[in-house]
Amino acid sequence: MKRTFARFTIGAILFTSISTYANVQYTAIPATFPVIVNGEAFEPQNGEILVVDGRTYLPLQDTAEALGIEVVWNPIIGRVEIRGNEYEPGTGITPGPTPLPIPQPTDVPTTQPSQTHQPLPTPSTSPRPSEAPSQMEDIDREWEERRRQLEEDRRNAQEAQEMSDDDFVDKALELFESKFPGGLDHLGVEIVAVYVGKDVMYDERVVCIVHEFDQVKYSYGEQITVRDTQYGLVNMNNRNGGLFYRSSHINYVENERYSFRKVS
Repeated sequence: MKRTFARFTIGAILFTSISTYANVQYTAIPATFPVIVNGEAFEPQNGEILVVDGRTYLPLQDTAEALGIEVVWNPIIGRVEIRGNEYEPGTGITPGPTPLPIPQPTDVPTTQPSQTHQPLPTPSTSPRPSEAPSQMEDIDREWEERRRQLEEDRRNAQEAQEMSDDDFVDKALELFESKFPGGLDHLGVEIVAVYVGKDVMYDERVVCIVHEFDQVKYSYGEQITVRDTQYGLVNMNNRNGGLFYRSSHINYVENERYSFRKVS
C-alpha cells in the first residue's frame, strides 16, 4: 500500500515534519523488513514504518520511547525538543515543555496526526540525486589520477631496471651535483671516488659518492678549516624508479648491507 505526502524538511537525527515544498510529492511505502532497536523488534503504536526514496522513516514518539529519551513540544517557542540522557533541566532555552503529541502543520497531509518519521539507512540507500553525480565525479578523478601515477611508476621502474650501470652512475652524479647550489668547484667539493652496487637488504641498485670539502670549525674561539670526508648514497627505488640521495659520515662502502665495485 502506497501513500503520497508533501516533501518534508528533515532534522539531524529525530525530527518533526515541516512543509517546505507543498507542490513536491513523494511516495511512502510501508516497510517490509523488521527494525531492531537494542536487540528487540520495533513495533510503533502511533504510526507505521515507512520507506521513502530508499530511506526508512520511524514515528518520532515511539522511536524516542524505544531509545529511552524524552520528546516534548514547546508551545512557547514552537518547536520539538529531544532530550537525551545527558540533558540537564534549566539549561538552554526550553521553557514550558508539554508532552507529545506533536501538532502537524495544517497544509501537510499525513496518515496519522501524531506520526513523524526518522530517516535510517537501509541496504537500498543511495546518494541523493543532487549529490551522486558530484561524488562519482570526485571518485572517478581520484581513481584516474591514481591509475596514471601507477602507470608512470611502472614505466619508470621498467626503465630503471633496464638502465646500464654507467647510465645509473651518470644520473646519480647529476642528482648529487644538484644538491650543491653554485656548483662543486664554487663550494670546494671534490669527488674522491664513485662506487656502484646493490643494497642487499632491499635488492636495489645504489651509487656511493665519496667526496671531500673544506669545513670551518671553531676550537676555543679559534677558527679552523679542516678537510672533511662524507659519503653520498644514491639508491634507485625498484617500485617507481625514483632516485633518492642522502649523505653522512657513514662509510657505506665498508657496510655489509651494500655490495660495491669501484667505478672511478
